[in-house]
Amino acid sequence: MTRWIVPLVALSVTLCGCSSRNISLAVFEDVKSVREFPYSSTLENGEVLNFVPAGALDVAIIGDTIIFSVPSEKFLYAYDIADGTCLGSFLRKGNGPYEFLNPPFMQDLVISDGIVGIYDPEGHFYDFDLEQSINQSVPMVIKDIEKLPRELKSCFRIDDSSYYCRRLRSDEKGQQHFLWSGGKETYNGSIEALNEVLLEGKGDGYRHNLLSSIAAYNKEKDIVVEAAIYQDVINIYSLRKAFELSIVTGENINTIEELSTLPYGDFKDVYMDLRLYDDCFACLRAGNCLQFFDWFGAPLMQVLLPEPATAFDIDWDNGFLYTYNIETERLLRYNIGNEIE
Repeated sequence: MTRWIVPLVALSVTLCGCSSRNISLAVFEDVKSVREFPYSSTLENGEVLNFVPAGALDVAIIGDTIIFSVPSEKFLYAYDIADGTCLGSFLRKGNGPYEFLNPPFMQDLVISDGIVGIYDPEGHFYDFDLEQSINQSVPMVIKDIEKLPRELKSCFRIDDSSYYCRRLRSDEKGQQHFLWSGGKETYNGSIEALNEVLLEGKGDGYRHNLLSSIAAYNKEKDIVVEAAIYQDVINIYSLRKAFELSIVTGENINTIEELSTLPYGDFKDVYMDLRLYDDCFACLRAGNCLQFFDWFGAPLMQVLLPEPATAFDIDWDNGFLYTYNIETERLLRYNIGNEIE
């Protein structure tokens, strides 16, 4: 379990009843504006680790193992985190059973108790035994759930018969969120609010990306976190309870009209990665700042990075932060034991 000692009251303002629905990605009536964090730290230069497979896209820490997502003949590579030894690889590229056309990002994986859950765009949800899959160099399938919707942007399992799904609308004006159970789509209030965020005019094949977000689901907390890629907005909401909150973390927030008409090149990346932990979630903002929030959306801490990153994960047991940059292919390790005590 992670441990936090946060002596200061979070410096945030909660704005209730704001009429932001339909005009920005801050879709919920409860909006929290966060400009400062109760604790801030700037890290010193990290240790460079020289065991990155060529072309790696993303990383995740699982116990004593670091997993890389790589666009190669096998998509997932495992390394011993202590000495950099390659332990094996699995998840083959292809059209056959238990094969995938594209490498997954770590938000696409549900990892718990040695089991890796992953959605297949062909309409399956697989559970793999991680250790056996690495040792055998092939996916060791424990469970195969069939007849799910195909070609989803993301799919999170709520329980054995219920899933939370996102896909691009057919008119390319935005994303469609829905719950899937028993072959039927259903919606709650939070999902309906998200589905109301639509671009104006006719879809052009790419502008819908301005509404994109990085999403992840914590089953134990029953909380979805969606960090907007091009806006200073993080939406958090429950799938089964009455909880929803929009967190606004800066001035970079546009109306739907602006998102529909301003030059595409005016928009820069804001949130680049997202990870969920026992007591908090963390977002990588602009490649150089990690922002930590508790599960009620209160700001906890921000950590400034000395070197830009596109992905990160934390080894809480040993107090290390790992960052990866897809452009430089540099993997760095930082000692953050003092920050997370």
